Amino acid sequence: MEYVPRHPLLKSKEPNEDPAMEMQDLVTMLQSEQYVRKQYVYWHRRHKNSDIVKDIFWTHPDAIRLLNNFHFVLVIGCTYKTNRFRFPLLEIVGVTSTELTFTVAFAFLDSEKIKNFTWALQKLRGLFLRDDSISKVIVTDKDPVLMKAVEFVFPSSHNLLCRFHMSINVRPKCKTLVSPKEKNVNVLAAWSDLINSHDEVEYVRRLQHFEEVCADYPIFLEYVKNIWLIPHKEKFVLAWTDRVMHLGNTTTNRVRSIRGTWKSLMQDRNGDMCECWDAMHNMFVLQHTAIQTSFGRSITMVQHNHNIPLYEKLRGIVSRKALNRIVLEYDRVNSIGVDNSICGCKVRTIHGLPCACELARYNKAGVAIPLSAVHIHWRRLTFGDEKEKESNKVKEEDLVHEWDALLNLFRELDVAGKINLKSKVHKLAFLDTTSMCQPLIIEVESPSTSVKSSSEEELAQEWDVLIKRFQELEIVDKITLKSKVRELVFPDTIAACQPPIMESECPPTSGEEPSIGPTSESVFEGRCHRVAEIHQTALDKHITEILQGTEIYKHIIEALCVVQDRSEEGESMEGLEHQSRKKPRFAQCLI
Repeated sequence: MEYVPRHPLLKSKEPNEDPAMEMQDLVTMLQSEQYVRKQYVYWHRRHKNSDIVKDIFWTHPDAIRLLNNFHFVLVIGCTYKTNRFRFPLLEIVGVTSTELTFTVAFAFLDSEKIKNFTWALQKLRGLFLRDDSISKVIVTDKDPVLMKAVEFVFPSSHNLLCRFHMSINVRPKCKTLVSPKEKNVNVLAAWSDLINSHDEVEYVRRLQHFEEVCADYPIFLEYVKNIWLIPHKEKFVLAWTDRVMHLGNTTTNRVRSIRGTWKSLMQDRNGDMCECWDAMHNMFVLQHTAIQTSFGRSITMVQHNHNIPLYEKLRGIVSRKALNRIVLEYDRVNSIGVDNSICGCKVRTIHGLPCACELARYNKAGVAIPLSAVHIHWRRLTFGDEKEKESNKVKEEDLVHEWDALLNLFRELDVAGKINLKSKVHKLAFLDTTSMCQPLIIEVESPSTSVKSSSEEELAQEWDVLIKRFQELEIVDKITLKSKVRELVFPDTIAACQPPIMESECPPTSGEEPSIGPTSESVFEGRCHRVAEIHQTALDKHITEILQGTEIYKHIIEALCVVQDRSEEGESMEGLEHQSRKKPRFAQCLI
């Protein structure tokens, strides 16, 4: 990969004062020959009855290859501070076998409503070549709209919450509501012990201790229980999160790290979206170069602590990061032995690597660790493993859902609709040939038999050719063609990248955008703004010193808990800051 010189649009365009045109400029740049050669895969959609671009989702072809090789864990974050128009940017990243972060995709969104998130996540789902390779773990912040969209588009995935953002919400709350300082330290220590409980029995015992420590601070205790523990403990307490293979990813810090990288490549930190995209492309170049280098080091370089008979079947085949984790676990062998009840087997569950009790058995038997004992994630050291080509071939059963939906749609159409649909399938199956196809043969005397058998048989023949074409394509072309098939089969549905869901279960797709929860959108935004203002005022050092112990101070603290409890308290501090920027301050009137 090479750096791409700045696009002429970036050199010549004047600062755009119309935010709606920013999306259009970005689409224009992506469609230019300079970037078409780079084979970027992107989708965009426009406002109804308008040419104005609403949302845009894009990814690099090498990112698609990495995603289908390292698809087990995804980290998703959304931020505002990327361009001068404050368009939300959805960032999706993954982690390689060498524990380097790679960017999966970006999406500029018109707003942070559930329709926007759902659309972007469905495009993300479409990047997976096979349905059985869908990510099992997805880490996000505590954004209820994003969480609901993740649950809808990835119903079988485990959604974990960022423990870092949880901490920056709970700690300030504790500092405000719990005093003196010694009590504050005790409460936070009990909270830390609680969220780091290793099993449910230990969790129950530590919860009782936490309640005793917080007995004199009922507001803080109620906040922690109602906002975090009761609805979400399975998403951040170790007793539950360590049951899934999250590869050590329990925060969204990887997203923040990537964001800092491409921001450092921008010529203007307050630039437009095209300048953001230009920096993101250069970041892709640096990122993929570093990943390729790390793969080469794992294959060719041997660390001295890996050069023992126990690892002879893993050297050069498994990443050095995986071997380092096994070395650390091997240090526990003498104290653990073969007793798995003492071992806990956390390394096996979390990382898919041999734990101490397994290593003790291999050591006792005098045999090397077999390659099969290491999860496939750690054995992949290329962007697209040649050995995985056979398993990555699209088989007929992998598209059985699309075929069933296509056949049902075909049966419901009239003759003209059937001819049109069959012509579109023909275009996809025979990309380099004319789109002309044989007209349907209609027997008036026996429409229930002749029409059905002849037309559906011809459609099945077209589908068989399409399947064969899938198997011959490179992975990026497979993803693109599969997306076109889904758009053809599901032209008007929101769930184009997953099996049909009952209409009552789908997020709304028309009319006014409803809120998440019992309140309307205006009330929801007002409460979020109110939370930000009260939070900003109540935690001000000088105001706290003046008002502490007064009736006004008591009302501020109660409002901070009650209002946040009914709105969106769990949102990151960055989100609260964004809300405070949108409207003028008015909390000073409380003084």
